[in-house]
Amino acid sequence: MPGLSYSSLLLVIAAAASLLTLLYLMRSRWRSQPEGLQSLLENDPQARSDLYHHLVVPLMVYEERIPSFGRILKLVLSHFRLEDFVQEKGFREAMQFLAESISQSSETDKAAAAMCTIVRTFLSNPNVEYRCRPHLQQLLDQFLEEIEQ
Repeated sequence: MPGLSYSSLLLVIAAAASLLTLLYLMRSRWRSQPEGLQSLLENDPQARSDLYHHLVVPLMVYEERIPSFGRILKLVLSHFRLEDFVQEKGFREAMQFLAESISQSSETDKAAAAMCTIVRTFLSNPNVEYRCRPHLQQLLDQFLEEIEQ
C-alpha cells in the first residue's frame, strides 16, 4: 500500500493551513454587521442610559418588519439626544406604547400609528430637518412604503 511521501504530506498540510488562514481572514464578510438601532447602541456612549434601554431597545423588535423605522431612529438619535424629544407628550406616549406592546401582535395598526407619530415628531423639528435632510427623505419614502404593507 503506497503511502504519502514526507514532501507530499508537507504540501497537503501547507495547503490546509493556507485554506484555514484564508477562511479566518475572510470571516468578517460572513459576520453580520449591526444596523439601525443596534449599531446606535453599540457606538453611542449616551445610548447606554436607562432612558434608552427603557424606550429604544425594545424598538429593535420592529426593525425586522420595518427596517427604515430603525434607520430613521438611528439617523436622528445619532445627531440629537433622546431627551430633546421625550418632552413632547405625543412622542413619549408613542415610544412607551411601542416599548410596552412588542409582544402584542394584534396591535399592528396602533403600532404603525405610533411609529408615524415618532417620525412626524422628528420631521416637525427644524433642527432635525436641517441636519438630516440628505438622508431623511429617502428613508421617509422607504418608511411609508413599508408601513403600507
